[in-house]
Amino acid sequence: MQKKIPQAREFDLNLLGIFEEIYKFGSVTKAAQSLKQSPPSISQSLQKLRVYFSDPLFVRNGMQLTATTTADAIHQQLSKKFNGLIDSLESLVNARSKDLLIVHCSIYLSVRILPLIAVWVEEHAPGCKIIHRDFLRHQHTSEDLLLLRGVDLVFDVMPAYNFSLKTHLLLAEEVTFICRRKHPRLGSHLSVEEAKLERFTHLDSLGVDIQLSQVNLNAQMGDRDFSFVSTSILAIGSFIASTNTVGVVPVWMYERFRHIYDIRALAHDITLDPVPIYMMYSKTSLQNDIFSNLVNWLENDGISTDEVLNNASAPSFE
Repeated sequence: MQKKIPQAREFDLNLLGIFEEIYKFGSVTKAAQSLKQSPPSISQSLQKLRVYFSDPLFVRNGMQLTATTTADAIHQQLSKKFNGLIDSLESLVNARSKDLLIVHCSIYLSVRILPLIAVWVEEHAPGCKIIHRDFLRHQHTSEDLLLLRGVDLVFDVMPAYNFSLKTHLLLAEEVTFICRRKHPRLGSHLSVEEAKLERFTHLDSLGVDIQLSQVNLNAQMGDRDFSFVSTSILAIGSFIASTNTVGVVPVWMYERFRHIYDIRALAHDITLDPVPIYMMYSKTSLQNDIFSNLVNWLENDGISTDEVLNNASAPSFE
């Protein structure tokens, strides 16, 4: 007796989402964690998919599941259409309301930008809850976060080029040298020769472009001796205020914290390239009126308003 093959109309569309999670992670366990389901449940769904497509779809390769050629073809043919369908449904449901805003950015940028968003939301969408996330940069690109992780806004130093995403250069973050006020060797001006003799701290929070700036600095000053690296602006400020190290930090950070920490800015003739900060979001999100108004405000008024209020366009040398 010939086995009945399920018809397309009988196919459970929920299985497509499960397929995509297994394909993305190469793991039933990780797919289950992402979907907040049990691994046995995901395994059962995978078995249904195998029966439907008459293919194993994924074969074990060590600790990972490797997609078969059939699974690759399914992913290529269906993933964009499936994600587009989900986006369309979400936009229909939330076209005019917004009760949750998920933002991904580094710790520094969360301090820099999220208060601006909070002020706008408090006035224009008081029922909206803001959630900040900071995924590991080496594991997730901005494109992954926006298309696969349910993030609404991403602020990063690296732009995204996916056609379904909007990337906007939000600001160019100026940086400056700082040290503690009673540094025993440095006056008000830092020369290249003096810098070569000092130990440095490094704010590893802005990302790749700040690292490129470090390459530019090394070309002018030679390789520097780093004694402290941190993603925390609070730790950097405290460390510099307590030691004889020198730091390269955003001007905004210095102006905001110079009255809290025992630090001062150093005048210099060394070229410090500004760090570009990009805002990225899915174009389909613009169908939400509140979200559209928020990003339009950020693109046109948000940061400029912040600069006027905080007068952080240039460091104060003391």
